[in-house]
Amino acid sequence: LLDFGVQQHLASRCGYAVNAYMRCCSLEGVDFVEHIGPAPGSARKVCEAEHHDIVRCVASNLLGTGGAYSACARDFAAIRSAPLSEDEHVARVLEKGWATAWKHFRLPLEQLATK
Repeated sequence: LLDFGVQQHLASRCGYAVNAYMRCCSLEGVDFVEHIGPAPGSARKVCEAEHHDIVRCVASNLLGTGGAYSACARDFAAIRSAPLSEDEHVARVLEKGWATAWKHFRLPLEQLATK
């Protein structure tokens, strides 16, 4: 898929999670667009659960073969198999996978934040 197609696919599948994260950031006074990108280590202190919902949704719905999809496959598989908890190990798995997704699918992920 082209970047626009990827963004449209993710918006239709993950829009609810993006909206929940956007609401949380607004309530917390955090700039949603700046906050959605990868955070080093455990630096994400605000709306972490909502962000993790986006990460899990993207990892479950951004499937394909070759190129960027293959580059993300291992991290996405780890995200999909991670337990639904907010412990530090799970948070690291999700942030690592998000950093990989951001590296390979940055434009469509940024477009989600500005849809």
